[in-house]
Amino acid sequence: MYQRLHTIPAIHSLIIIILLTLLLSTAASAICTRSTLLATAQTYISAQTSGTPTTLSSSLSPTNFTYVVNNKAADIKTGILGQPLKIDFSRSTADTVACASYTLLISSTGNKPYVIATQIRHAGGNGNGTGTEIEMIDSIVATTGDLFFDAKKTLGYLKAENWTELDLGKRSSREELKRVGDAYLDMCESCFSYCRLPMPVSTSKSVASLLGHLTTVTRPLILSLTSIPGTDPKAADSIPWGTDCERVEGSKYSKPCGTQLPHGGSAKRNGNRRYVIDEVVGSVDVLCSFDSLGDMPDSHEIRLEAGKVKYVHTVTVT
Repeated sequence: MYQRLHTIPAIHSLIIIILLTLLLSTAASAICTRSTLLATAQTYISAQTSGTPTTLSSSLSPTNFTYVVNNKAADIKTGILGQPLKIDFSRSTADTVACASYTLLISSTGNKPYVIATQIRHAGGNGNGTGTEIEMIDSIVATTGDLFFDAKKTLGYLKAENWTELDLGKRSSREELKRVGDAYLDMCESCFSYCRLPMPVSTSKSVASLLGHLTTVTRPLILSLTSIPGTDPKAADSIPWGTDCERVEGSKYSKPCGTQLPHGGSAKRNGNRRYVIDEVVGSVDVLCSFDSLGDMPDSHEIRLEAGKVKYVHTVTVT
């Protein structure tokens, strides 16, 4: 009898621990809701449209906020957010695990065209359960002269795409989306690998510009001749390409996008990868330094439908 009574407090303690764990788990999941993340992304779009960063002031962390443009810290008051842009296209995704969002903006009809890829990272609510406090706005800003840049052509391709939410049976796991995003960047480490050879920055940019004029016949040949063994020579083969996959590299369109792929890997990894993963729409966006082309700020976004790659978008600043 004594032993039974003695175990009751232990059972009560265990129940309390379980309940507290469940409560904390529920609170954590409520910190960054999809609706909150997308609402903040919409506020960001409004701020960029008007050129008034102060629109976001109440949401920025007062002690731990960083504004990044093309992989470098910048002043939010004098950066691209301070310039009003006519937004012709916008689309946002949400990552409730990382407490972050991704927004793609196209401004093709203003005084100067832009394609902007932005990740917004929240502080995880800082324990207040709101998830609204922003710790980082991280943008890749491409314009005239950047790799394959033509905002009007890009606009036409992206407006024709279907980015509706996927049925549960057609969604890929978070782990698979990240794996595919990494595999794509690992595959692209063999792209134009001769650009990694020592050369002046101006020469590297000239080479990147020249690539935009290569035909679909000569470009794969050059890739195969210049690939250097290294990181993952079989990365391209690990990607589940869809038969109707469409790729838009800047404004360069390819369909299907699972053919004429680079193989061979490289000696240098495309680094500084930052992820926004949205299982609901089947997407992963990775901001990175495209070191295979010479430390170029870059965004790669991929959408999977029913486990197969459907769309690939790249924004690369040269």
